[in-house]
Amino acid sequence: MDKYEKLINRITEAGIELHSLLVSEKGSLEYEGYFTPEGGRDKLHRMFSCTKSYVGLGIGLLAEDGKINFGDRIADYFPEYIHKDSDPMILEMTIENLLSMRTCYRKTTYDASSRVKNWVESFFIAEPDHKAGTVFNYDTSASHVLAALVEKITEKDLLEFLRDRFLDEIGFSKEAYIKKDPFGVSMGGAGLYAKSMDLMKTGEMFLANGKNNEGKEIYPPYRLREMTVNRVSTRPNQREASGYGYQIWIIPNGYAFYGLGGQWLMIFPEAETIVVTTADNAGNKFLDWEIMLGAQELII
Repeated sequence: MDKYEKLINRITEAGIELHSLLVSEKGSLEYEGYFTPEGGRDKLHRMFSCTKSYVGLGIGLLAEDGKINFGDRIADYFPEYIHKDSDPMILEMTIENLLSMRTCYRKTTYDASSRVKNWVESFFIAEPDHKAGTVFNYDTSASHVLAALVEKITEKDLLEFLRDRFLDEIGFSKEAYIKKDPFGVSMGGAGLYAKSMDLMKTGEMFLANGKNNEGKEIYPPYRLREMTVNRVSTRPNQREASGYGYQIWIIPNGYAFYGLGGQWLMIFPEAETIVVTTADNAGNKFLDWEIMLGAQELII
């Protein structure tokens, strides 16, 4: 039994329905497997919170273009939702607070089932729990607001903006899309539908320090490194993770895009290894991390 079969067995024996597994080592795609119709090579798969990391890439480009600074107050970009009685803790939140999941909230502010209450507005009118920058809380509304910020400044859909800047250069699938919220904003927290290979190609760009296969720089390498610095401890929220960067998880030996259900893009720089999975574990997030722990065995 080879190491890829061992990983597949570990995942399935944990009770996870594995849809796809891709592994690249030292620039070569060493394993590509699809195990269900949902995980087919040309199948669009919902990547859930992997979307957040693409939002982070968009925000990095805005900063590189001089459109924003991470220390800017997010409320200053959405004055339409601010009033004289707005809580000072909301007004003080910075873009960096949102990027690193250290908002003033302990949970997501919007109601995903609501077709009446604006999802972005909810972020500026919910009652805060603590001062921003002090506590890590995984807050999907933060990513959604950052997606709204990209779309407001660029006047483009989030994915269109990313396509124009680098996704087309890496061969990201034309069919991929990000679902919209009921008010027309791309769901930056969980709305990406893409192919497994799209995640792999994104990982390859990270390992190549922002270059495409021809060696052309298509994304500022400094901004990629900036995303993957361990900014905050995630414990006890997630015991298996090492921490969190800018819309990206820091894991042992690397960093990762992670989406509920077992959607992973894991990048291990020293081992020059990339592992992509899509899966469905019926929403048991603790099982998701079993995939990551199994992937670590590939690089040992």
